[in-house]
Amino acid sequence: MEAFERRALVMLVVVALLFLRAAGVFLPSPTWLVAVYIFGLACLTAASVLLVVVIAPAAYVGRWDSERERLVFLAFSLLVADVVVTAVIFAYSAYETNARALGA
Repeated sequence: MEAFERRALVMLVVVALLFLRAAGVFLPSPTWLVAVYIFGLACLTAASVLLVVVIAPAAYVGRWDSERERLVFLAFSLLVADVVVTAVIFAYSAYETNARALGA
C-alpha cells in the first residue's frame, strides 16, 4: 500500500467516525443551523467519496500521482470544513444552554 493510500485510509476512518457522530445528533432547531448541519454532512460525503477514489486501485480509476495528491488535499480541506461546522453547532448549543440556564 502506497503512502497516499495509507493517509487516505486513515482519513476515511476519521470520516466514518464523524458520520457516526453526526447520525447521533438531532437536527438543530433554527433554520440556519439546519443548513449548516446539512453543509457539514455534504462535506463529509464528498470527502469520503474522494478518499475512496484515492484508495481504489489504479486499474479501476486511471489517475496520476499528482492528481491523487490533489484529491487527498481536497478531502482534507472538506474534513476541516466539517470540523468548523461542528464547532459552530457546538458553540451555538453551548450558548443556548448557558442562556437558558441563566434565564436570559
